[in-house]
Amino acid sequence: MDDSMSCILHASANLVLVKDGNRGAGHITAVAGMMLGTPQISSNMDVLNDYLIGGFNCISVPPGNIDAIRDAVNTILLYPNRRMALVANGVAFASRWLTHSAAQKRVFESIDRMLENKPQQIVDPQWTDFMSEIAAGSAVNNADQ
Repeated sequence: MDDSMSCILHASANLVLVKDGNRGAGHITAVAGMMLGTPQISSNMDVLNDYLIGGFNCISVPPGNIDAIRDAVNTILLYPNRRMALVANGVAFASRWLTHSAAQKRVFESIDRMLENKPQQIVDPQWTDFMSEIAAGSAVNNADQ
């Protein structure tokens, strides 16, 4: 495990590339990369887009597009401000939404709602608000600069 984490930590970029949405998508690798502060490059696939958000915490590329992957790697290597914004957004995103304590909090809130006979919230309203902010371009660090 240490070798795997060291590999991600010291990489110029963490590539999470998939062929399609019909199989595992490397979510643990993506979260590890964000938490370790490694810039992310990912396939633009629905199976990844709740974790890796193009232009915010990763550079998103079309599946199988070698030229786009090469351009994304070059962007990470040649544009330190872009790289730092992607990293800062990734660390903040993973720290807020993808930790064990964040998952535990959501589970306990769901159990409390069930025990109180309240309707379940399929999607956390704070998550929806946060994702709307990203879509509107009002996220803290603009990685497209």
